[in-house]
Amino acid sequence: MGGFEIVVSKPMFIRIILLAIFVPVVIFSLRLLIPRLSPSARKLALAFLFIQLLVIFISRELSGGAWLWNLTKEGNIPATLASTQLAVVATVSLLTAWLAKTRRARFRLYLAGIGLVFLYTASDEFYKLHEFAPYWSEIYAALGASIVLITVALARRSTREAKVWHFCLLAGLGASAFGALFLDIYSYERVVCSILGVIKTNNCLKPGVFEESLEFVGIWLVLVAVLGHFSTVAPMPSMRVRLALYLSPLIWIILLVLSILIPRSEYWLYAKPAAVHFESDFSLDGYRIDQDKDSVHVQLFVTANPRIFPLFGFSLHLVDQETGDSVASQNDYGDWIPDHLLANPGYQTVSRQWIEVDIPPGTPPNRALWVVLSLWEELWETPEDDYKIHRIATSDLRLLNDKQVILGEFALRAEADHPLSQYAAAFENGFKLGPVRLPDRVTAGESLALSFLWQSSEDTREDYTQFLHFVHESSGAQWGFDQSPLGSRLPTRFWYSGLADSEIWEVSIPEDLEPGRYDVFTGLYRNIDQQRVRATDATGKSVQDARVLLGGLTVHGAN
Repeated sequence: MGGFEIVVSKPMFIRIILLAIFVPVVIFSLRLLIPRLSPSARKLALAFLFIQLLVIFISRELSGGAWLWNLTKEGNIPATLASTQLAVVATVSLLTAWLAKTRRARFRLYLAGIGLVFLYTASDEFYKLHEFAPYWSEIYAALGASIVLITVALARRSTREAKVWHFCLLAGLGASAFGALFLDIYSYERVVCSILGVIKTNNCLKPGVFEESLEFVGIWLVLVAVLGHFSTVAPMPSMRVRLALYLSPLIWIILLVLSILIPRSEYWLYAKPAAVHFESDFSLDGYRIDQDKDSVHVQLFVTANPRIFPLFGFSLHLVDQETGDSVASQNDYGDWIPDHLLANPGYQTVSRQWIEVDIPPGTPPNRALWVVLSLWEELWETPEDDYKIHRIATSDLRLLNDKQVILGEFALRAEADHPLSQYAAAFENGFKLGPVRLPDRVTAGESLALSFLWQSSEDTREDYTQFLHFVHESSGAQWGFDQSPLGSRLPTRFWYSGLADSEIWEVSIPEDLEPGRYDVFTGLYRNIDQQRVRATDATGKSVQDARVLLGGLTVHGAN
């Protein structure tokens, strides 16, 4: 013969447990705690109690599981309320520490410490900062244990009235810790099917469903406790203090909203727009690159669905354009991208991501480098250190390959050298070519080695090509060879004022080039329009056709 049982539906089961949590706390507080508060503190405590009960009621009974009211989601109304309640605890604690000028220093330091701890937890509640901190549960447990020990030590030497608020704070911390740590950690493995073995539910549920409710009631008790200390220190606060008390929730909510809007505002103000879409719900919408002699700083503006990126991150590489080798790199986990109160079906949060790459000492200057970005995801289901690199679906930026996008390019600058005392040519764009020594002869089919020394007195953003023209003195036949003045390692768009560098060209002479004596000319032309750059020779005289004569060369026929 089975024992006596009452079987209830799952929703009713949740109602029973919530009533078991809130009814005793509310009755006890209204009878023994709230009457001890000053009028201004009492109003604030009752306002938060009413609002959290209303939010829990709407979440459980009216919302139908919608994200905006869901107690287990981030960035919505319950999360905002929880964060605001924590922020008000911090505000009241700090305000009381400031007002308690006649109290012992240890009491004021205690309140100030509680204020700072709860200021951080208020931010953590909304942005889930702990999800990116190792050993966060141990850190929180250590902080909680420290507060408990200090509170107990103070309570032993406190007045009877102060003891009430100390033990109220301990009770609130206990309820909150049970919800935040115990239920959150163990709810994935355990389920609740009955209360005392008598009341059973037709569908078992995970205890995590009560986590936020326990945290709500726990932090509310902590709020009542610090309001109790406030009432003792300032039973008749000034209008300015009361305004600080009442406006603190509104100010915190405004700060939360601004923290959401600031990244999008920065994107509008100074980000370089981009439209890079990965083969996932992730997009790069803009970026900014700042570079100094020691490092490269990149700020990314991204939109994504955070639910599909439990552990995503970015790789930033500085890639040598000539060799394709990575000179330096940095891998960083991405900042969490929350949903929030401004969300709607067509809106995605803009999140800022900062990555800094240190340039290794001894990196050769005057080499063109690409700033290359890729997106990766750490795979939880696979062995440790297994990552998936996401492919790029579409991009308005140049790609290095199907998984890497080029954000920008730069070259490390060398220290400025002394200006050339002698030169073969000066160009109107600020470039100067040093004297060039030509060999007297070369055989067709062989290579001709020529060394070019260049200096620049201007910063430029244009690409130029240097040409060599070989003009036969007798027949007038011409042959030419073109390439960037310093080769592919440093195109002229990277040249800067004070640049001094040289390049050795290996010019392959065609085997069928007509033997004889040649005049060798050089010059520059713009890549964008093929127009030659006007130049003057060593005497300051303008050269015809913007071609500078380097000298004569005899070409012998191939053997």
